[in-house]
Amino acid sequence: MRKLKANRNFTPCVPVVDDETFGGFPFTWNITHVQTWIDNNLDQVDLSVVQIAPPSKGTDSDSLDEAWIPEADLTKPVIIVWMRPEFFKLIDGNHRVAKARRMGVAELPAYYLTEQQHR
Repeated sequence: MRKLKANRNFTPCVPVVDDETFGGFPFTWNITHVQTWIDNNLDQVDLSVVQIAPPSKGTDSDSLDEAWIPEADLTKPVIIVWMRPEFFKLIDGNHRVAKARRMGVAELPAYYLTEQQHR
């Protein structure tokens, strides 16, 4: 893993109305912007799969909107970011993962973004 260097020209992607965001301190991801970047840079993004663990008590977050889970499109890749060695974070696709668990789906398509790509 390479050490990150500060980009003095960095401009945060400020969300506008209808942008989807995820997270909080120290990172808030603009999912709308991330998805657009992925769509425009598919040759630079690793599309793979993520293994879905079977449901267990407390697996699905209480913060998920139950009405959205049945509507989740399991063919749309989830987005996972590499935070540090051996630590990844799901930033888009929590409803898809919840639906997959409930349906017994073993894996979902996933975009994996490096630390440089997601930052």
